[in-house]
Amino acid sequence: MPPLPPKQGLPAETVRTNRVLFICTTYPAPTETFVQREVEALRAAGTELDIVSVWGGGGEDVRRFRFWELAKLFWWLPYWLARRPAVLSSLMQAMILRPMPTALNAGENLLGFGFVLIHARGIRRRRYHHVHAAWAGLPAAAAWLLDRLIGLPYSMGAHAYDLFEGGGDWLLAEKVGRAHFVRTSTEAGRQRLLRAGVPPDKVVLIRRGLVRFPPLHPMRPSRLPLRILAVGRFVEKMGYHALVEVLGQARADGLEFEARLIGDGPKRRLTEARVAARGLAPCVRFEGRQPFARVLEALEWADVLLFTGVVARNGDRAGLPNAVAEAMAAGVPVVASRVGGVAEAVSHGHSGLLGEGRQAATALRLLATDDGVYQRLQKGGREWTLSHFDAAANMRVLREKFYAF
Repeated sequence: MPPLPPKQGLPAETVRTNRVLFICTTYPAPTETFVQREVEALRAAGTELDIVSVWGGGGEDVRRFRFWELAKLFWWLPYWLARRPAVLSSLMQAMILRPMPTALNAGENLLGFGFVLIHARGIRRRRYHHVHAAWAGLPAAAAWLLDRLIGLPYSMGAHAYDLFEGGGDWLLAEKVGRAHFVRTSTEAGRQRLLRAGVPPDKVVLIRRGLVRFPPLHPMRPSRLPLRILAVGRFVEKMGYHALVEVLGQARADGLEFEARLIGDGPKRRLTEARVAARGLAPCVRFEGRQPFARVLEALEWADVLLFTGVVARNGDRAGLPNAVAEAMAAGVPVVASRVGGVAEAVSHGHSGLLGEGRQAATALRLLATDDGVYQRLQKGGREWTLSHFDAAANMRVLREKFYAF
């Protein structure tokens, strides 16, 4: 699809090009390969993107913000205080009045503001069509302040932790209030935004997706021992404590299995200790963080993907984990908890099996022994992803939204 023509009939200093400034927290991030797939699909659809990674990341086509640049605030903060005193005053007022969900979230917002104070004039010279913020935290903080300082319109994403952790992002209400639209990837996320008072016509549900679909996974005629795969960060919301309980229950019920756990994070050592305490160490292998290509290889090995996500104590939860949809696309049946947006994709008995604790252990046994159920779930899971998890189709919708204002 060719790029759209520039806006016509505007003064020369306000004419916008077709280029979109795409602001990320970290790009590329090893745990967010789905964002890279979306960038690939957007560009394939003809979208001209300039990518900024504010917190680490970087690459040939990525503008990386470096922390030493914050020293330039010594000049730029007084400059903007003089040029836009009302904007910075309202910003300070919002930060004071809004409760801080976490120190990390506040720090991300402040870093986004610092990036903009330093680079706003340079960004204005590029005359972008608009800014898209990948997340409601740091990227949307940057987009919101760009809009306030130089009048650059923006859209934003809001998906999981930035909606739920600690009640949501620090300045979520202010950000969604000025955004032209808010993209979320689950119905659970859409409902959270609506409850926050965002007008329905401003919230757009556009799912994630795959650029290339893997071959359909063949069913092994004999699935004992059952090959179980889990993929995700070792953090509270991913529910690895519940996963260990499910595996322990399955073993107590006499199911033979081999399990591979891909991922890393602060809860990994605790999970390893729990696995050892349940006597599961001989059949559970921790493989650490792996690139997406290795995840695809693991899906070729697996008979089932097990997801046991929970609502964390701070309110955070997964939306629709990409690992769940990726397994469904590959024809690997999913056994999952009902947290977040999982049930939007995993229809019990049709495209996967839903359950916690003993229910999940029983579902594993069923998939190990019932060929008919296994094949039905393979078919249903693949059909859902072909209809809903196609990055090319989904990013064409997002691109249309980009150029609709």
